[in-house]
Amino acid sequence: MTSTTTPENIRIQALSFDPSHQMDTKAAAKLLSFSVTYLKDLRSKGTGPTFTRFGRAIRYRNMDLQVWIAAHRIETMRCAAAANKSASRAHG
Repeated sequence: MTSTTTPENIRIQALSFDPSHQMDTKAAAKLLSFSVTYLKDLRSKGTGPTFTRFGRAIRYRNMDLQVWIAAHRIETMRCAAAANKSASRAHG
């Protein structure tokens, strides 16, 4: 089975990697693996990713979602200790 690449597929793929690409709440929730309801709840509490409002339309930029994800990254103590141990070996 071969996959075909159409101009439409290329356009969709290019948009998904564009950091300034804007998406609606449904697409942003899908990207984050959240429900739309949960993302709306985060937005109403002011704890969710940065968004833009155009009248009633809400849009999220891909780069804002990536920044929000990075800000919520938690490194466990075990991972941090392993990284420090390997760094000290490299320098010692």
